[in-house]
Amino acid sequence: MNSQRLIKLLFISFTALTVGCHQTDQPKFKADISKVDLQPIKIKRYDKAFFSVAPSHFKEELIALAPSYPLFLKINLNDTSIVNDLRRFAIDTSIRKLSADVEKKYADISPLENNLTTAFKRSAFFFKGLKAPQIYTFISGLDYLYPIRYDGDNMAISIDLYLGKDYLQYRKVQLPNYKIKNMTSERLLPDCMTEVAKLILSNAKPGNTLLDKMIYEGKVLVFLDAVIPETPDSIKIGYTSNQLIWSSKNASNIWKYFIENRLLYSSNPELTKKFIDDSPFTTSFGRESAPRFGAWTGWQIVREFMNKNSSVTLEQLFKMTDSQTILEKSGYKPEE
Repeated sequence: MNSQRLIKLLFISFTALTVGCHQTDQPKFKADISKVDLQPIKIKRYDKAFFSVAPSHFKEELIALAPSYPLFLKINLNDTSIVNDLRRFAIDTSIRKLSADVEKKYADISPLENNLTTAFKRSAFFFKGLKAPQIYTFISGLDYLYPIRYDGDNMAISIDLYLGKDYLQYRKVQLPNYKIKNMTSERLLPDCMTEVAKLILSNAKPGNTLLDKMIYEGKVLVFLDAVIPETPDSIKIGYTSNQLIWSSKNASNIWKYFIENRLLYSSNPELTKKFIDDSPFTTSFGRESAPRFGAWTGWQIVREFMNKNSSVTLEQLFKMTDSQTILEKSGYKPEE
């Protein structure tokens, strides 16, 4: 099947709904968190603390803050150039506008603290020994490439990247529209827990084939199924409702495209970029298509694997490095 024929089929299926809907049921992950020993998460608001520093006593007040915020201020505050750079950032009018808008939107951050506490308790239930990090919020200056930074001990949330898809400043500085649509408060929790999954998986890195990358992404998304089960699928993967519908309705045709073109076992990095990386849409399938379709497909494969192999724990799944075995034991074959 050539790409032009596939695109034609996909547009027909999307508009006329001739392809059967396929989305694998979310696995049922039972987690008794009542006995999980984890203290309620309290987020440290570095964003508030930093922008409360008086410019007239900037260095002195930063030095006073440093013990409470070592992740950001374990630097040489006696270095005039460093202090001057921080002062310029602190008094920049556009940055201060971001800070003010964050403070207005996130005056009460307790809902996020409660949701993160539950998610980390569930994570610790499935992965023994996992501990909750110290979590901070900060103003990044719209550094959209790194919304969440996590090293196991600390998590830093670029809170200025979650002001809503209609926040005017995002468009004024020409951030990509496909990024803006996910810069919402609803995405905060899945973005945080995605980084947790990736750090756990860092000890079992995927191979180089497209299938390896798909299964890796599928594991990350199934982790979200397990630790934030009430979150809608569209929010977990960052799709619009139409993109989620498109993915379900075109699963069979695209799976055939992967098979017929022998893409699953290709190590071409361009395939990873096309089918895994975030983008406005999947270039092979037209502008109406969903992005990250390889990740979505990997998600469905891993879901089916977990549904059909209920004795496998989430921790065991994460240690499995043979993507072919996971595919075969999933029995994944989307229906037409």
